[in-house]
Amino acid sequence: MSRYSGMFVCVVLMMCFGIFFGIELATKGMERIHGPAPASVQPGAAVQPQSVTQAPPAAGNGQTPVSAKGQGGENAATAAQPKPQPQPLTTDSGVNRVGNQIGDMLQSVAHGTIRTVVSLLDSIVN
Repeated sequence: MSRYSGMFVCVVLMMCFGIFFGIELATKGMERIHGPAPASVQPGAAVQPQSVTQAPPAAGNGQTPVSAKGQGGENAATAAQPKPQPQPLTTDSGVNRVGNQIGDMLQSVAHGTIRTVVSLLDSIVN
C-alpha cells in the first residue's frame, strides 16, 4: 500500500507542477502580447488599451513659428492637425485564419484533456 500511495503522491505533484507551470507560461505569453496588466485590474477582467496623446509644442510667446518662406500660419495649421489612425483590417489574412484554427484546435484538445484527467481522478477517488 505504501508503494501505491507514494506513486499517487508523485503523480499528483507532477500534475500540480504541470498546471502551475502552464499557467505561468500562459501569463508570460499574455504579458508579452498585451503588456503587463495594471495592478488595479482584477484577474480575468478585460484590459482596454490606452491611447497616448501629445500636446502640440507651445511657442514661447503664443505666436506661431515662422518658416524660412514666412508662411507661419500654414505650418502651424498642419502641425496642429492630428495624424489619422490606421483603420483595422476588415478581412482576415490567411495566416490569421490558420492561427485562429490552430488556437481553436489547441483549446479543444486542452478542454478534452482536462475533462479526461478530471474523470480519471474522479474514478480513482470514487
